[in-house]
Amino acid sequence: MKAIQKQLGRARKQTASDTYAHVTKKLSRDTADRFNKFAPENSRPQSVPKL
Repeated sequence: MKAIQKQLGRARKQTASDTYAHVTKKLSRDTADRFNKFAPENSRPQSVPKL
C-alpha cells in the first residue's frame, strides 16, 4: 500500500487505502491461488488405493 501511496503522491495513507485496497487484496488472493497449485498436497492423489 505504501508503494501505491508514494507512486500516486497521496498525502494521506487512508485515502490511498480506501481507494486501492481492493486491488491489492485481489492481487494477494490471485497470487496465493497460483502458489497453492504447487503445494505438495495438491500434487498427490486425493485417495489412497486399498490393498
